[in-house]
Formats: sequence, C-alpha cells, structure tokens
Amino acid sequence: MKEIADRLAEELVKHGIRYVFGLTGSGISLDLVTSLEDRGVRFCPAAHEAAAVLMAGACCRDGKVSAAAIGIKGPGFANFIPGILSNYYEARPALTISEAYSSESPRFYAHKRIDHFSMCSAFIKGYSKLDKHFKGLDQLNKLATQEVPGPIHIDIASKLEENISIHINPLNSAGLNSSMMGDEQSEQIIQAIKHSAKPAIILGSMVSRHFNFVRWGEIGVPVLTTAAAKGCIDENSAFYGGLVTGEIKKLSPENAILKEADLIIAFGLRNTEVIRPSSFDAKVIIIDNVEPEFNDGFRADLIISSNAAEKYIDMILSKIASKPWGDDLLRTYWREVDRELYKEEWLPAQILKDIQAHLSSDTILVLDTGLFCAIGEIVWKAKSPLHFCGSSNGRFMGTSIPTAIGLALSNLEMKILCVVGDGGVRPYLAEIKLAVEHKLPILFIYMSDGGYGSVKQAATNRKISETAVEITNSSWYRCVEAMGCESVQLKKKKGLEHILQVMDRKNGPMFIEIIFDPESYASMTMNLR
Repeated sequence: MKEIADRLAEELVKHGIRYVFGLTGSGISLDLVTSLEDRGVRFCPAAHEAAAVLMAGACCRDGKVSAAAIGIKGPGFANFIPGILSNYYEARPALTISEAYSSESPRFYAHKRIDHFSMCSAFIKGYSKLDKHFKGLDQLNKLATQEVPGPIHIDIASKLEENISIHINPLNSAGLNSSMMGDEQSEQIIQAIKHSAKPAIILGSMVSRHFNFVRWGEIGVPVLTTAAAKGCIDENSAFYGGLVTGEIKKLSPENAILKEADLIIAFGLRNTEVIRPSSFDAKVIIIDNVEPEFNDGFRADLIISSNAAEKYIDMILSKIASKPWGDDLLRTYWREVDRELYKEEWLPAQILKDIQAHLSSDTILVLDTGLFCAIGEIVWKAKSPLHFCGSSNGRFMGTSIPTAIGLALSNLEMKILCVVGDGGVRPYLAEIKLAVEHKLPILFIYMSDGGYGSVKQAATNRKISETAVEITNSSWYRCVEAMGCESVQLKKKKGLEHILQVMDRKNGPMFIEIIFDPESYASMTMNLR
C-alpha cells in the first residue's frame, strides 16, 4: 500500500494538488496523507468529511483542481456527499479520494461496502478507480476544469486496476468540444448594438474564468452580474448595476435598471446561476461556451454557443462603448437602495458597511445563506471575484465556516470575513478549532434573529409551525470561546468599533455574535429581493 500511496502522491503533486483535507482510516488513505506530507503538501484534518470537501472546494473556486479531500469507504464517502453537492452547484472542481474495494474483491467482503459511483452520479462530473497507469486521474483532472467546472472523485484500493473506464456524467459535461462564433453571428451582434440606444451587460461566472482580462467598469454602460459572478466588475465602479437573481422586487436591478435598457448582451447568463430565470423587456443576446439548454428560461432573442468568443470580445465591447449611458440612472438607483438598506442602524446592512470600511481592502467576504446573505451581496463592494465567496448558486446552508477556513489556508496573506446565521452556524461549528490551531485571520460574524428568518419571511400570511422556524437558545459565542477563539456578543452598535480594533492587533480568529430584533430583521429585504 505504501508504494501505491507514494506513486499517487507524486501524481497528485504533479497535477497541481497543493492542499489536502479530510479524515483518514488506518489503510491506504493514511499512507497517502503521509506520502503527501513527505512531499510538502499540508494535510488539515477536518472534524467532518463534508467540511473537508467544502474546504477543498474553496481552494478550487478559480476553476482549477488544486485541492483534494481524502476519506474512507462507505460511511466516510457518504459524509462527503453534502460537500460534493455544494461544489457541484458552485462549479468548484475539487477532487475527492476514498478508500474502496478493488474490482477483484469478492462480494462477501461486505464491511462498509457501497457503490460510490451510484451514490454521487447525479452531481459529480467524473468518477474513476485508480489504475496502474494513473490514466483515470489524468483524464478526470482535464474533465473537471472544462465548462462547467465540477467535482471529480477517484476510488483507491490496495490493488490497482488493470483496466478502467472513466464514468462521465453527460448532464454535468456541458462544455463545447469545438464551436466557433461565425461571421453571421458576429454581424447580428453588431447590428443589434448599432440599433440600440441603451445597451446593458450581464456577466455570469464564466467571465471570471475566461474574460477576467476585461475592465468591465470602463465600458460606459450598466454592467450587472449574477451572484456567482460577483466581483467580475469592480463594484466600486460608477457603472456597476447590482445582481441579477430572478427574485424581482421594487428595488431589484432587473426592475430598476434593465427595464430602461433596449438591448442586453449577457456573457454566461445561465439558469443555474439565478433563483429563477425570467424574461426581459429588452432584446437579449446570450454568449456562452456551454450547450444552450443552460441559457433556457431567459427567452433570449439570440443564443451564441461558442468556445472561441474571446476572439470577438474586443470588437463587441468597442461597439458597446460607443453607446455610453446610464450613469445618472445608476446614481439614482443606488441612492434609493441605500435609503432602503440603512433605515435602521442595528441591522446587517450598516454593520457590514462599517466592517468593510474598517477592514483591509483585500478582505474576502464569505457568506452563508439567509436574509443577511441577500443584504451582504448588495452591501459588500467586491473589487474582483477573489474578494467574494458564497453559496451563490446552491444557497447551501452551513457552507461558510469550512469555506472560510479553506480560503484562509490557501490565501494566507488575506483577511477573511465569514458571515453565518442561526441555521448555518450549527453543522460545522467544530471546524473553528482548525482556525484556532492555525491562527487563521478570520473574523466570524454570527448574525442571529433567533430562528430561520428567511423561512419565516417566505411563509408570511399563512399559519406555520413555530417549532419549525424558531431556535431555542440560539447563542453560540460561549461554545466558540471554549474552543480557544476569542468571542463576544453584541446587542447594539456601541462596542463594534472597539472589537474591530482589538482584532487588528490579534493574531488569529475572532467570533462576534450579533443579536437582532426578529421583526426588523425579517422585513429588511422586503423591497430588495
């Protein structure tokens, strides 16, 4: 087993694996971790396998396979599942590795035996057993980074496979093998821009992987993004128009900005990156590098599926730049949004604004899901995709704490602000011990209204179970303090600035529990999303 582990460790390092998380057994997974550490790859033992996969996913959010989670067969693999599912939603190509029985193992070896591929086939991009020539690992690595990037898994046994076949999920492999944008299509775009007076742009997360060289804030027209593409335009730009989510309220940018546009050109606008796709009043052109079913629901007038759109981007944007507009509209819009956000001093909007003003401009915001998430996505001004990380597509409760730890370990020079709510704080709270052990520069903000605020808000005007939406004794700061992390509870603004100054002098994590009035908290997103 040691020889196999050494060979695999060499291959993993060669393929770019720099960070490893997980829980090992006493078999080949332990030998593999030992071999990786001998080669300079740090292993971080998580408290739960799902958290390990989320940490690995955070390291891979740029679309590259740079991290892995390692575990045992059966129950260990089953515990991987929530993390793999989250990475699938967020297009994070993390590798998971499990101990497993070889194909030659007799069926009566039944201890912890389960079909790993059957368990994850709906949301993994590719699966393989480890073969003698490591072809499976090489093919999986290439598959993981193709659009749409996604998680991959490999099973390792004490005996290598003679011949293997890569199980590829066709539903998760939507990238185009070869598709050019034709002259006729580019001419259609040019003519659409020519006849437009008010063109606008929407960016999906594909832009962060393929068009990150573009200065979107300098084009001179409103530029909006999906939540997964937050930061693709510097959000301090005068032409940033907010997030397209499909949850349209009075002050949603779809309602306040895009209704004024007569042409929308969207790069990578996918139905997987909005709560629900919706149509627009303007003419819509979507340019993407995946199969067009990912663009269904927006009722686009033209969908161009091409993996060579980079060749045309300068031409398209130069034509759009000749139609500047929207700066007055955007100033008015953001004034109205600010009036809505900052009506009360002691709510998440003002707190997040104050914290961002205090922290370094290179701070990364990590958001869990909840009402505070909708606020945070609006208030936090990300300079680039690096400066924001959320469960933007999956809205997967509980991911923020392990995600923040994974980010901190792979971005050691940057401060992390991790915001979590009543529901999300509980699943992986124990992982904060890793932040303490490694003295990670994470400020954990726990925003509590004493229950599931987003669920209560959605259930307005109907009779609901109070037991289902209220949390008895929702305080956690004493528990976190017992883990060795400096912790404090706040119920009013006084004291927040002092605590932030204390953190500036600290070497390691800090946890702030903030208590809100449930009624004010429940109504804060009413006109926004």
